[in-house]
Amino acid sequence: MNLAWVRERVSLAVRLARGDCGGTYAEAVLVVSSLVSGIAADLWPRAKDGVRFIETWVRYADPKLRATAVSVPMLIERLLQTGDDDLAKNLRPLHPDGSLPFAFWDSVVTGDAVDAEESVLFRIEPRLALATVRRWSYPVIFYRHFRNGYVHEYEATGVADEVVLSGTSGDITYQRWNSAPFLRINFSAEWLCRVALSIAEGAESDWNKRPLAQLDDWWAPTAT
Repeated sequence: MNLAWVRERVSLAVRLARGDCGGTYAEAVLVVSSLVSGIAADLWPRAKDGVRFIETWVRYADPKLRATAVSVPMLIERLLQTGDDDLAKNLRPLHPDGSLPFAFWDSVVTGDAVDAEESVLFRIEPRLALATVRRWSYPVIFYRHFRNGYVHEYEATGVADEVVLSGTSGDITYQRWNSAPFLRINFSAEWLCRVALSIAEGAESDWNKRPLAQLDDWWAPTAT
């Protein structure tokens, strides 16, 4: 793998997100998505795009970036929607002020304040379904609502938010909207670029082994 080339593309994405050459957040996401998709396609050329993209993200991203954390607010909202109120309430300590539902937040909240790794969630509530938890993890949210949104519609979709209308800053932020979906998530372009670069660096050790063997048990939920 040519890491120098990857670093140049990551640097380009950062500059686009800052407005260079008329760039926007959208163009930065497209560059990041293409980098990860390209690595995934080379590693598992016969696998489904979604599962290999997410597998690559989970397997190779630097753990220090918390790139596999779970969106606790969105997981809780899903649990409330499906009638699993008792499971949702048991996750309430992870909310900054201990209140529910999340849709009534009055300000932007950062992922550092509310999100957690899946191991933490299962310690708190072991009855949670693995597929449900992972469906609200960062890599799955990014693939479904950012990568797919921008590639197919040139806009963030569903629970994704491309703009943070607040002075609050963080790698991951949530804010409340007045229309559904009421709770939306933003991944900062700079954080996404760090994740993409770390994936490339992490995958370098397996690069000369490609294509990798197909997996019987992919990390991504079946429904991805």
